[in-house]
Amino acid sequence: GVISLFWIGYVSLDLIDKKDQFSPLYIFGNEDGRVLVVNRFDEYSPTKIDFEIPSDFTTLFQSILSENERLKYLIVSEKKTQLLLERKDNWSKSLVASFLKRAGIQVDFDSRHSFAGGKFKGEFNHTALYLTTANGEKSEHVPGKWMDVDFKSTASIVSFRNNSFSIADIYAKPNDIVEYITKGSSIKKGNQVGDQDLFATAIPNSCTDYHFYEKEFYSCYDKIYVKGPLYQWAETGFVEFNYKGERVLVSDFIAGQNPVLMLNDLVNDETDDSEGLEGHYSGIQLLKNFPETSTEKLYVKLMDDFVAVSTSKSACEQVVADYKLGNTIAMDKQKIQTVFHGMPQKVSERFVSEAAVYSKSKYRNTLLETRLILESPEVQEGDIEEVQVAEESSNFSMFVGGTVKDFMVLNGEGNVLSLSNSGTIQLFSGGKTAWKKSMNGETVGSIQLVDLLGNGEKSYLCTSKQEVHCLDKNGNELSGFPIQLSSKAVQSATNYRWKGVCCIAVPTENNDIDVYDLKGKKVSSIKTGLSKITDKVDVWVSQKILLAGVKDDKQYVMFNIDKRKEHRRFPIEGKSYSIKTRNELKQFVLTKNQLLLLDQKGNKTNLQRLDNGEVLSLLDESSLQSIQVKTKDELHLLNFQGNEYGTIHIPFSELDYVDVYNGRFGNYVLLVDGLGNNVYIYKPNGEKVSKKALEGMNMAKLSFNNSGNFLITTIVDDYIIQYVEK
Repeated sequence: GVISLFWIGYVSLDLIDKKDQFSPLYIFGNEDGRVLVVNRFDEYSPTKIDFEIPSDFTTLFQSILSENERLKYLIVSEKKTQLLLERKDNWSKSLVASFLKRAGIQVDFDSRHSFAGGKFKGEFNHTALYLTTANGEKSEHVPGKWMDVDFKSTASIVSFRNNSFSIADIYAKPNDIVEYITKGSSIKKGNQVGDQDLFATAIPNSCTDYHFYEKEFYSCYDKIYVKGPLYQWAETGFVEFNYKGERVLVSDFIAGQNPVLMLNDLVNDETDDSEGLEGHYSGIQLLKNFPETSTEKLYVKLMDDFVAVSTSKSACEQVVADYKLGNTIAMDKQKIQTVFHGMPQKVSERFVSEAAVYSKSKYRNTLLETRLILESPEVQEGDIEEVQVAEESSNFSMFVGGTVKDFMVLNGEGNVLSLSNSGTIQLFSGGKTAWKKSMNGETVGSIQLVDLLGNGEKSYLCTSKQEVHCLDKNGNELSGFPIQLSSKAVQSATNYRWKGVCCIAVPTENNDIDVYDLKGKKVSSIKTGLSKITDKVDVWVSQKILLAGVKDDKQYVMFNIDKRKEHRRFPIEGKSYSIKTRNELKQFVLTKNQLLLLDQKGNKTNLQRLDNGEVLSLLDESSLQSIQVKTKDELHLLNFQGNEYGTIHIPFSELDYVDVYNGRFGNYVLLVDGLGNNVYIYKPNGEKVSKKALEGMNMAKLSFNNSGNFLITTIVDDYIIQYVEK
């Protein structure tokens, strides 16, 4: 009886030992890092599962996947070369030998249940088969039921760390979508939100590497973020993305807070922007890797309910411009499909790039992850050409940084000279700032392209209330400039050259004409007797007399500049438009429904009757002489003889601006809808050319690039936008 009891105890302990010996719980552990459990061999694909098989097992693993009829599951380590196979029935020596032979492994049995083959050694018992390298050892046991995986899943990945574990059950779905459900996740915070509804209207459609984080979810990853200003102002979260090679972050913010003012307080800086709409900062760290170095500056700009941040000032400005123009994901159906289609709508994290697409959602103690498996398509030559055409046809957004007073379009795409109300002259070359010049005080009038010295060198003449500036193409002041004015200017200065001497004539708030030489000395001042000068000074030569003319709404007065005395005065009714042709000044004025031509003696010639008409503009260029008149809902285009050569029906109530192009690419008219803030292109016969409305306000200019594409340059808030349209 005693011997029987000892025998029963021995057999029981031996059975328990063998059970533990082939139990996954006692084979795998901390040293493995992660283990892969393959449950459904027919659904498993190495390209769909983020797990690297040890190189020693590569050939064997591929063989197992193809010869899996009687296999129940497979477990393989990521860091150690050990593998466990569980059959639906029992292993035998013959089954083990034939199974491994298919993988090119010839085995020799050294006992009933152990063997060696090549660089492997193995054991089997009942349904379990264990393989490892010749010097392999089993891992330290991790307490807990980490094999509590879903055996109905395609596969499971168990991650070990510090004697704890988490389980990710993986499900291969149709359309190359894989879902991960991670139990026991270390992520303890996070909410599920609809980032499409929150951020699609703020992120530019040309962005790449879209990466959204919910506010609390990201706090589990980054201690610097938790202690920083972004965590304080963000209401829901933020999106990081790549914009034309620059990294940009866009977040929302809690109502009543202002991120710019918060950053100002943080660095004890008082910005010149009293409204707190923008700022730039050094030494601010928003994320552990944003900015990448502490020496980089952060540029911050508000855009309604969002804030854009980047280490690139240009990128930050362009993102805000795209937001204002509606060039966002929300307005691009194809981009919405790319970023959001087929994936969960409410997430804690979403990442979309050319290489990977995934989302993560925190739910109680579970992390739900969905991945889209991407294949790299072969690039055809036609695709490359299409990309190149798209790049050539990109639009330009140029940040002026204040209300745009005027701009001049130069040759080439993205080449514009701007003038702001506050007195900043800025040249953009290829859409980027080439140089910037500040004038003293508020600007008056417009930019003028002049040949000041009569040597063929063009320069830019701009006027503020206190100064006159003349800049060369590199932004340098010409000798003698800026000219300091003794009285405030009310309109643009006029330059003229007479008897080899160049002078500047300026209409002043005293209703005088002050004349300066190029050294800045005031050489004369002529009193006009007008109530309020409404336009810049006209200067021309007639019958060998140098004349200067100015006007208000009631009369036009001419002066002999040399003798500094009045030459002639005659009445005008309403706003008139002046032109100089063949040493003679002519004016057009529309009064009492009659378009009149006035010569420099005040004689009137009736040109055409236009009921309820209003002259909008007058163009006098070498290739075009045109008068634009609006009557009710029609725009009339007339030449200087009063003959109408085009009529356009205006489909909106407020026509703010008209520009006419007549050149080698044809005849076109540009209209600005002042109520809808849109720009349209027409032909003079009324045919609408533009297929879509382009956002713009106040003024717009039409030109062409060398390929014959339309260049429509206009204003959107404090940006100058140039659209490139076929």
